[in-house]
Amino acid sequence: MKTEIVKEEGPCRVVVATELTAEDVAPIRKKVNTLFAKRVRLPGFRPGKAPMARIEALYGKDIQQSVNQEILDAAVTDTKKTLEQQGRELARVVDVKDFKAEPGQGASLTAVLDLDPRFDLPEEAKWQVKKVDAEVTDEMLESRLADVRKMAASFRNAEGEETAAEDDLAEISFTSDLAKDGLSDAAARYVSDEGYWLQLRTDAFIPGLAEALRGKKVNDAFALDVTYPADFRVADLSGKAVHYDVTLKTLRKYVPADDAAVVARFNAKDMDEVRQNVKDSLGVTRQYEEGQRALSDLVNAIDASVSFDLPQSVLDRWTYDELYSDASNPLERFKDDPDGLRKDPVYAQAQERAAKRLRRNYTLLAVAKARDIKLTGEEADGAIAALADRLRMPPKEVVRRLRDNGRLSQVLEDALCQKVLNALVPVCAVL
Repeated sequence: MKTEIVKEEGPCRVVVATELTAEDVAPIRKKVNTLFAKRVRLPGFRPGKAPMARIEALYGKDIQQSVNQEILDAAVTDTKKTLEQQGRELARVVDVKDFKAEPGQGASLTAVLDLDPRFDLPEEAKWQVKKVDAEVTDEMLESRLADVRKMAASFRNAEGEETAAEDDLAEISFTSDLAKDGLSDAAARYVSDEGYWLQLRTDAFIPGLAEALRGKKVNDAFALDVTYPADFRVADLSGKAVHYDVTLKTLRKYVPADDAAVVARFNAKDMDEVRQNVKDSLGVTRQYEEGQRALSDLVNAIDASVSFDLPQSVLDRWTYDELYSDASNPLERFKDDPDGLRKDPVYAQAQERAAKRLRRNYTLLAVAKARDIKLTGEEADGAIAALADRLRMPPKEVVRRLRDNGRLSQVLEDALCQKVLNALVPVCAVL
């Protein structure tokens, strides 16, 4: 068998020609014939004893198709070896042309291939990020303890002329000039209510309502005119001007927790133990947040430091993965118009995101090779288990599906890339 590159069509695309002699094809045909002989059942013959001539007369077309597939597989294997000798790796078979194979003769084909990119790794100095700093300052601790005290706080019924203030609980009734017809369920809650409870905090429920309630007594009634922001969380109300008539029906005053209440709330022996527990918990949170920040900074630094050509067929696949996860559902919108999809800005945006991720993956895999970082069997199982948990499927079923659609290697590569990132953080976090 002979394979040679006959044309360079770009930095990551080549055309190769492969020729097989009759002697190369003979063992392939023999292998396929043996398989058919074992599987075919003909009346009057024991399994595996039917004459090959009879089998070929009945299944000649199927046999030749199997032979052709075996020839293609052999050609791909030989192509990989040829490329490896030149320091190049096959990424994807884009197209097969001019395939010729006749019984008793050799075979030939021309294939268009995309190759993995060749590039030099940037110096790690370009990936320096701020060190992970998980120190818990006194200010952070006091702020968290204030939150803890709020958790342990209690409420009492308002007395006499007491008025509403920050953090109090209020029960209100309200009506509005909003027309309920045509509103979503989420928006309909803002039309009227006879007994709505809210805590007086900034932006609680209706914008400006908490502020308007401050200083009011039980049974006080007042008007409130609201113009909802354009980016309001309930789309039906965005930009609407609404008039409300509100009555404060019940008021429960916020009672800050003293040390005894805090100790009892958290089942501690004293405030020193509460403080230490809060500090330890805050330390764990800080460690996680700082670790995520460092990882994010490292990813951004890597993305900014690499720029090389990508195999188009692989980029196309990653682009469609991005489109598949796009909340605007562009694949469904353009399912009958693929050309229109490629012309739409959403495609260019998805391709840009895909190119960034793909370059990052190639870079991290190159680092893994240079540093001899590998995924252990336990880590591979963990990656599959995590995916199975997200999909709510048994791990074995996830593996089967990934193998069927050719995505198993990608899942494991992604897990290896994450391992490389985790290994690089302490190396690159030097500033």
